[in-house]
Order: sequence, then C-alpha cells, then structure tokens
Amino acid sequence: MIIRKAEKKDKKDLVEVSKYAWEDDYIPIVFDEWVNDKNSNFYVIEENGKVIGCGRMKELKKGVFWLEGLRVHGNYRNKGYGKKLSEFFLQLAKEKGYKKIMFSTYYQNIESRHIMENYGFRVYKEFKWIYYNNKNNKIETKNFERFEIAKNFEEVKSYILNSREYRYSKILSFDWIFIELDEALLKKLFDREEIYILKKERNIESLIILSSYMKKYNTLSISFISRNYEKALNFSIDLFSKTDKIYMTYMIPKGQIDKRIALNKGFIEEDKEENNVFLYVLEKQ
Repeated sequence: MIIRKAEKKDKKDLVEVSKYAWEDDYIPIVFDEWVNDKNSNFYVIEENGKVIGCGRMKELKKGVFWLEGLRVHGNYRNKGYGKKLSEFFLQLAKEKGYKKIMFSTYYQNIESRHIMENYGFRVYKEFKWIYYNNKNNKIETKNFERFEIAKNFEEVKSYILNSREYRYSKILSFDWIFIELDEALLKKLFDREEIYILKKERNIESLIILSSYMKKYNTLSISFISRNYEKALNFSIDLFSKTDKIYMTYMIPKGQIDKRIALNKGFIEEDKEENNVFLYVLEKQ
C-alpha cells in the first residue's frame, strides 16, 4: 500500500471509486483541476498497482487547511485504508505548520466522522443544507424588491461586522466548503460583485452574499443573509432563475432562521433532520 500524489493516469480508477461515494459525486468533475493545481495536495492511495482511494488538502488561509474528497473504493472499506489516508493528511498538515484543519460532512457519513473524532476533531458548527433547482418554477418576480450590487466596501464591512448574523456565526458557506469570515475574504467577495444590498432611506435594510466562489459544480451559494430573509430569498430565486446554474445551495446555520421560510419558496430538503451538515475542526494545541 502506498500513498502518492495523484497523476492524470489515475482518473479512470478514481471515477470508479467515486461511484461508491455519493450519487453524482464531484470527484470526476474536479479531477482535472485538482491534478493540474501545483498547490493542491491531491493524493491517491494505491494497493497492488490499483488506485483505491484519494483525498485532498487545500490551504484556505495561512495555516488553515481544508480536507475534502476523502474516498475509498467500496470493495476496500473497513480495512483501514480510510484511517491511513486520514493519518497521512494529518501528518502532512503538521509538516506544513497547521493552525487549524477543517472539513464538513453529511450527518450519515458515520464512518468518516468516527475516524476523525478519534484524532481529536470536534463538531464546530452545525448546518441545515437545503437547495433550489426548480428552473421551471413559474415565479412572479415583478413585485420582488431589487437588491443592487454593493459599491461601498467600508459601508458593507461595517454593516456585516455589526450584524446579529455575523455575531452568531462568523462562518461563510460556499456550497460544502466553509471559511471563517475576515476582511480579506469579504474584500474578495466584494471585488467579485457577489454582495447585494437593499437600501431604504440610504441605510442598508438587507444584505445577501450570492457566490460561485470555491464551487465544484455549476452552482450558486447563498453564503450569508442579514435581515429581511424573505426579501433576500425572493431576490436570490429571481437572480438564480436568470442564470445557467444547475442549483442554488443554502447552508442555514443551526438555529439562525426558520427553514420553513425557504421551504415555502421551493427550496428542497433531502431529509427531515434539524441539522444535517457538520463542520469539524482540529486546532493545534
């Protein structure tokens, strides 16, 4: 058994591995990007010349690493390969001087959760994942209040940093990737023109971040909403309907809003769990 950097020749084996992971797994979609990224810590695990698993570790910020894409072929599970991959990435993070390692997973991924909890990872935040993909839904948009792209960075920064939502959860979601909000990330999203505001009498009445940053599929993420959720969700649906995106995801922080507001507007939940996505973290002691 060896663990080595992924190569272009590994794609066929990893496509097979991905069939045992999730329905419509993203590994085949991101493989070329990951294998061509010189700064991507994209590795495979090989047994008797056959690639049977993979994983990737990306540095989101200085010393903050994101684990994703940990996969093991269905025929090789429960034999310690997942544990070996996890140990490899933890050692790699140590060598790179990590301050924090993070990953997210669906609540049903019990095996991976147990492995990582044994290494000291703890649940940092919980979310409810819902999504919107009904492109044929005939929604009435003429009465939707129009948000505008934010043009004043200092105004946006002040509003967000003083918002109840920021104080409650300083984490932004980009599909299944979560990043702690700081000024550098906020400026990146501002420059990408992905921050939208609704103003009333020159004051911000509502703000929403709709982003394609860090995407794996052709998706749009609701990364942050502050105040007037119904108006913000109306705008997000309207904007989404005018794009070629496949679906729009929304990770609702635990206890932040009533999910029924979104479900009543056509968002879909995969299960009836109150929170179904767990964000794990391991901090250097």
